[in-house]
This record gives sequence, C-alpha cells and structure tokens, in this order.
Amino acid sequence: MEAEFPQIAVNLCQEHLDATDTFMHAEGVDSRAHQALESAGFFNIQPSRVYIGSYYCEHLFLALSNARVRAFEAYCARTGARASLVIPLCGESTVNRIVSLAESLIADHPFIDEVVVNDLGMLAHFANAFEKAPFAPDRPAPAIMLGRLWHKEVRDPRYAALMEKAHVIHEPAALPYSAATAGFEIDPIGHTIDLSHAPEQKICALHIPYCHLSIGRICAAQSRDEDPSRKFLPGAPCGLECMESFTWFNVETFPDPLEQEDAPYESLGETPILRKGRAVVFRNDQCQWSGGAPDRLIVAPRFAFDESEAIDD
Repeated sequence: MEAEFPQIAVNLCQEHLDATDTFMHAEGVDSRAHQALESAGFFNIQPSRVYIGSYYCEHLFLALSNARVRAFEAYCARTGARASLVIPLCGESTVNRIVSLAESLIADHPFIDEVVVNDLGMLAHFANAFEKAPFAPDRPAPAIMLGRLWHKEVRDPRYAALMEKAHVIHEPAALPYSAATAGFEIDPIGHTIDLSHAPEQKICALHIPYCHLSIGRICAAQSRDEDPSRKFLPGAPCGLECMESFTWFNVETFPDPLEQEDAPYESLGETPILRKGRAVVFRNDQCQWSGGAPDRLIVAPRFAFDESEAIDD
C-alpha cells in the first residue's frame, strides 16, 4: 500500500502497549510506530500523528505515566509529529480524575494539539473548556475529534450480509456541539465504506486494520486470578492485568439463510476475535472505500501473535 493520504497516524494508546519499559524513551516509540506502519504495508513513512491515552478503559488512561508522556513528547519533538489525546468512556468514580489528568496533560504538553472524545459528556466539557481557556496566542485550543465509539452502525464478522455490504458513512450526531468538532473517526466495519455523504469540511479518520466490535463494563483480565465469588464484578479494583495479555477465539461467518434457498447452510470461513481488557476487536483487511477517501488513516500495531495461525479449541 502506498501513502496516498494527507495524514498517516499511529495508534499507540495504552491498549496497544504493554507493561514493560519499552515505550519509556523516544526510540521505543519510534520502533513501535514503524512496526505498526510496516505491518500495514507503509514503508519509509514518518507518521504525522500519534494517538495516546485509551479508547476503552479509564484505568488504562489513568495509568498514562509521566515517563511515557515524556517519551512521546521527545519522539514528537524529534520527528515533527503531533499527538491526539484519546479520552475513554468512564464512570462516576473516575470521571473527575480523568478530566483532571486530561486537562493537565493538555496544559503542560503543547505537542498534544487534538483531543478525541467518545461520549457526549466529555464533548460538552471540553467544547466549553476550550472556548473559555486562556491559551497563548501562538497556541490555539486543541481540536476536538469524535472518537470511534460514536459510530454505532452494526458490525459483526459472523454475518456475511454485514461484512459484504457497503456502509454509508455520516457524521455522528453531536448536537448542540457539532460546530465545535473538527471531525470524526470510523472503523473498517465491512467490505466497503461509502464516504459520499461524509461532510467535506470535517476530517474523516479511518482506523485500520482492527475494527471495534464491542466494549463491556467488566474486564475479564482483571478477574483472571480472582476467587470465583469475586470474578466479573463491575468496578472491581484494577491491576492493569490486560497490559500483560489478551485473549482470542475464532468465530465462523455464515451467509443469510434467506438467500441460501436449497443450498447447504455452511460456514464461509473463520475470523479471529481479540479481547484486550474491555475491548473486543477483529481484523478486517478487506475494507475498501468509495465516494471519496479518508482524510486520515489511524494504523494500530499488530497484536503479538499471527492471526493466520488462530485455531479453535
């Protein structure tokens, strides 16, 4: 794949990192960024943007250490890249800490020039805060992007009808704050995404190669070593167990039974589903676009196993 897009970004949010010190220096960030790009077919390309924070988990976001942020800052200073701070969905017990950390990071680190929000509450807060913030004349308020969790269209690799259709993309409804947003993110949810109805004045950013499938309130990784009576409890204390491992399993894809008539109802193939903490994703390398092109590609690193070798239990 050749670089045909104005912007190539790399998703180095917490769910794509691990608990080691690999990312505590700029060289580690650079190494992982280029591994991600090369796995997607982009060679000898410097990303214009890196994504930090978390889409899925408030605990992962709060674990964004000063050392890790400084490593990203040094990387961006050296390469000229900018950073998007991704703010996750969160509950009442963590929302104040999430907002406080996010505002502190934005104020202290000018290389963060964009904020990605995933719910209306955070959008309202930062839209109002940026309107009032006394930013220096040479530093405008960060842009606000609507994250991938705003895009609610059904996606499921078990159903061929969903994976084979063309999905028409519209800007998510974010009233009354739509004017405060610079753009929105989408996932590779099927065979084709139709961008003919996407507003030209907004940035449309496409995640590749993983498609977000679902997100839960309960983290299976946190319950791994718990007593059965304490497994799978919402709001349980977090030890960042998901940064040490992830799980995967195969699902089969089936055709629409109404279109089968007298043909045997047989599987069309298998797709590995990956679960990292609360996030469930699947890889979709077949997605194409029509009616225009994305303004930005957000490339995520491969998870550390060869999905072609995935097998059922």
